[in-house]
Amino acid sequence: MMTLKVLDYEFEGPFLTKEYIREEAGVYLVTKGEDDDYEIIDVGISENLKERIANHDRKDCWHEKAKLPKLWVRYTPTDESGAYRRHIELEIREAYPKIRCGER
Repeated sequence: MMTLKVLDYEFEGPFLTKEYIREEAGVYLVTKGEDDDYEIIDVGISENLKERIANHDRKDCWHEKAKLPKLWVRYTPTDESGAYRRHIELEIREAYPKIRCGER
């Protein structure tokens, strides 16, 4: 499995389907591109990453902005508090202001 370092965080993946995503808390990235040539389409947090990705309310935005049928999911699990996960999400959104889906 490959990892992608974004700021100081290591994200596992990329994964095309939710079957490879674990049911645990963490921060996720949705990206266009699977290797070093990628664009972050969205970033978010969840108590259950697998469920959140499978039933995400911004899936239409992901496909619209990426203009591709394939989107890759990467994630970093963390047992830290929801506030800490939110801090990571906001830190990434600040560092990558061109993220197309979701809000700061």
